[in-house]
Amino acid sequence: MQPISRIDPEEGQLFFRGLDIGDLAPNYDFESILYLLVHSSLPSAEQHDELVSSIIRLRESAMEILSLDSVQGSDCMSALIWLNESLNTIRTELRLDQFETLLTMVALTPVVIANSWRECEKLELIEPRTNLKHVANFIWMLTGSLPPTQDLKDLETTVILHMDDPDNPSLSALEREISAGASLSEALGSALLIHGNPLHHGAGLRAMKMIEDIADPTMVRAKLSERLDSGRRIFGIGHRIYRTVEPRAVVLRNILKRRASGTNHEQLYKLVEKVATVGPSLARERKGLTLHPNVDLYNAAVYTTLGIPAELNTSLFAMARTAGWMAHILDWKAAPSK
Repeated sequence: MQPISRIDPEEGQLFFRGLDIGDLAPNYDFESILYLLVHSSLPSAEQHDELVSSIIRLRESAMEILSLDSVQGSDCMSALIWLNESLNTIRTELRLDQFETLLTMVALTPVVIANSWRECEKLELIEPRTNLKHVANFIWMLTGSLPPTQDLKDLETTVILHMDDPDNPSLSALEREISAGASLSEALGSALLIHGNPLHHGAGLRAMKMIEDIADPTMVRAKLSERLDSGRRIFGIGHRIYRTVEPRAVVLRNILKRRASGTNHEQLYKLVEKVATVGPSLARERKGLTLHPNVDLYNAAVYTTLGIPAELNTSLFAMARTAGWMAHILDWKAAPSK
């Protein structure tokens, strides 16, 4: 059986169950890739529809138990930790098995993100729709409207790109807790705490704020030099594993370029592209390092073109990553004890 995910650092490739993410992300939906990660094969039409129905059913049932109209937490990430602390209650009340409990966590994560964001913005909460799939229902609950088909596909592609990563700090924390016998709530809570670290999945928001601060493409070199002079890092370049441009960044760059063309986001695209060339150049000049653009440089910029606040970057990363966490937990639990 192929591993849940695998990286080829030299070729810049990411595989989910042996299939290239560059082929998967634009051509499948969230539910298909979730099925692939968990079951190691893409679903049949019947299996796909059954998973879609299960996600909706578990979401609706769990929402009858939890008061999601008053999400606990001062921000989206705190609210997600609160959600995972509630998993044991949900499991007991609904008499769920392990698979169903984890699928409920996946199903509720976008609901909690949307509700928490709207509460923070003092906006009326929006009820989920049972005729919408996972990603479409999220954007409905976040904004109160459904975007054009291409916008929705671009969002879904972006989410799929982040559904798993075989070597990252949040996954390591999750495995450590599961191996130590922690409950699902405890283990997922630890993963979420690491997930929000600014140097890990929180770096996408930092990259966007850096780009906004530069503002003018002609000032990129000067502004990035100032960052290095003051001991600050350039967000959005370099990766611990990839030795070339990572595949997620390639897909997102193409989406950003297409979405920005002929719109008021052209300046944003020019800024991002300038950082993508000047940042590695400065790293080479100053430190002799060979670095490449990474996913964090493009993430929040793509969300911005979709009308999604950059501040939700880390939470959306978590929404995607719950799929991988579910697959890994089931894999670890099924493995023979050493």
